[in-house]
Amino acid sequence: MGYLNSYKYVANRTTSFTNTCTWRPYLAQGNYDIYVYYPSVAGATTNATYTIRTLGGDIVRNINQTENPYQWNLLATKVPMPEGTTGYVRLNNTTGETSNTTKVLADAVKFVFTGIAGPPEITNVAASPTSSSATITWITDQYATSVVEYGLTTDYGTVVSDDAEVASHSVAITGLIPNTTYHYRVASTSPTGTTYSDDYTFRTPPFVQIIDDPEASYEGGWTIGGTPVNVYNGTYRFATINSSEATASATFTPNIPLAGAYNVYCHYNSGGNRTRAARYT
Repeated sequence: MGYLNSYKYVANRTTSFTNTCTWRPYLAQGNYDIYVYYPSVAGATTNATYTIRTLGGDIVRNINQTENPYQWNLLATKVPMPEGTTGYVRLNNTTGETSNTTKVLADAVKFVFTGIAGPPEITNVAASPTSSSATITWITDQYATSVVEYGLTTDYGTVVSDDAEVASHSVAITGLIPNTTYHYRVASTSPTGTTYSDDYTFRTPPFVQIIDDPEASYEGGWTIGGTPVNVYNGTYRFATINSSEATASATFTPNIPLAGAYNVYCHYNSGGNRTRAARYT
């Protein structure tokens, strides 16, 4: 039997649930550890879906109801819950398994108060830079907004924000200078307050882009070279010189992420019939 000798069940659905069970207690605002209880039943689902309505949004957890029956199983910890009956735990019968092959068990849910809900706790702050952009990521223990302040010093000066309340944060920043060190910090706001991280730094790598002969555009008569010797990436092309006028051109067009000064290099292979006056514009 279930907790206090009773429980209910319903047949599962692969997608698009048809049944729900909601546990909606009256709570004081604060953080809670939330547990679920279910009996041992033949044919129980391995993927019961519980949704927790928290102070900052929804948290979804999946439980294998064939494991650990007749005990309290931790669903989520330090969950910020609102005062009153706004917060709840809801179980639905969508499991991803073939419809009508398993049973979804609804028995009991336990809310254990662990403390007054404070502002978000920020962890796992990280930056993934490219030569002209970076993605800043972090985790909060509750649903909260996302803010990144960044700049060349700890005064920052530029802010990128996202008002969507999430627990796993990712913010993209663009228009960065290659080969440059940036300072940044992140912040998250929930109904319980705002938290700022410490100062962090990242360095953008130098910008290097190579346009090889297959990516170039051509006008006039160009011939693919024969057996390559010291040729970049194995191929090259050549055109016959006309001393009176230009009859052929090759254009190498890069994708420049930021206006600025660049060193530009060319590469060619050796040979006895090379021009001494190749003209690059």
